[in-house]
Amino acid sequence: MGSHLFAALNGWAFPMTRAEMMAIASHAQAVNMYREKGTPPYIPDWPWPTEQPAEEITPEERAHAEAQLKQYSAFGQIRTT
Repeated sequence: MGSHLFAALNGWAFPMTRAEMMAIASHAQAVNMYREKGTPPYIPDWPWPTEQPAEEITPEERAHAEAQLKQYSAFGQIRTT
């Protein structure tokens, strides 16, 4: 995970090892634990891209997807009688 090749293949801005991730996460936790009230939380600069907003779907598309899920779901096949 700490190599430039891994970072490039996964779309990261820079490489980061697991040890570095743990150290930065611990630092962020300590900073946020003792920050003044009303100040925004400290969010470290992670190498991976930030999450994109969820795609909007129409009610018809949602109903179709839910129907497919019910049709193919193993839990939908369980009978409790």
